[in-house]
Order: sequence, then structure tokens, then C-alpha cells
Amino acid sequence: MAAKKDLTPKQALFVDEYLRDMNATQAAIRAGYSAKTAESAGPRLLGNVRVQQAISAARERLAKKFEITRERVMLEYARLAFADPRSFFNADGTLKRVPELDDDAAASLAGFEVMEEFEGSGKDRFQIGVTSKVKWADKRAALDSIAKIMGWSVERVKGEISGPDGGPIEVNSTVDTSKLTTEQLRILASIKI
Repeated sequence: MAAKKDLTPKQALFVDEYLRDMNATQAAIRAGYSAKTAESAGPRLLGNVRVQQAISAARERLAKKFEITRERVMLEYARLAFADPRSFFNADGTLKRVPELDDDAAASLAGFEVMEEFEGSGKDRFQIGVTSKVKWADKRAALDSIAKIMGWSVERVKGEISGPDGGPIEVNSTVDTSKLTTEQLRILASIKI
């Protein structure tokens, strides 16, 4: 496996920059290639066997340093994908305080906002309520990531339905207006088609 010492200074810098955002063109620009040539230099550098080996070695070092394993990543995705919103609430329906959340619930928490509501002003000001908003991590994205890791297809296919000979589908709908109120008839009459 190639070490960074086997690379030119620009190639070594490209490896570091590429690991920041996985964008070959931007990494090439940050490594000192001109904006004009970066669009072709980035992919060319990624095709270089020594650069590929240096990127792989750097990824392995990062994974080891931060103790990142496939199992740990899968566990974190599972926490997000299978989080149960009920675990955020006490038996009486009130929201639990963050320190009271179990590890899985805390891991699935993407955001938390508390707004206190008051009436009056000065010495006469008093609290009338508290609104708490909880935002969970994106369950669909976590499930898609798990499916991708597992090698399951998650492609979404868009389809189109057409009528005879590829033409539009004709839709006819009629409304029995005899059962509508005067107000409902006015609303229908105001709709512009």
C-alpha cells in the first residue's frame, strides 16, 4: 500500500482534501490545481493507484482512531431507524427531560426546542405555558442506509400512466348538487377552472 511519502506534495494534499468532502474537483482546487484543470485533475488523481492506496490507508487510520466499525455504524443507523417516539414521554404524556432518555432515544434525537410562554410585563409577568418541540432523525434515510449496507435495493422508480396511444387519461366526475348547501354551492361557483 502506498504511503503519502510515495506521492508528490500536491497528490498528498489532494488525499487530505478529498477526505474532507469526497469531492474530487474541489479537493483538487484546494490542493493547488487551477479551477480550469481541477475538473479533469480530480478524477485523474482518483484513478491513480498510489492516490487510491493513500486514500484507503487514511480511511483505515481514521476508522481505527475513532473506533468506527461496520457494526457500530449499523448500530447507530438501527437506533435512528427503529426509534420509538413513545420512549420520549412519561406515562402521563409529558415529555421526558433529556437526561431521562435512554441511550437509543437520545441517539435518535436530532433537535430539541423549548419555548416558554408568558403573559403580562414587568412585575406582573407570569408564565402561562411551555411548548416543547422534539425533532427525530430521518427514519427513512436511516432505513435506506441500512438497506444500502445490506445490499438491498432501495431505488425508487418513478412511473407514468397514460391513456390509449400514450395520450392523457380522461377523468370524468360529476357532483350531485341537489344535496349541497347554499354556502357549498357558492364555494363551487367561485372555483376557477
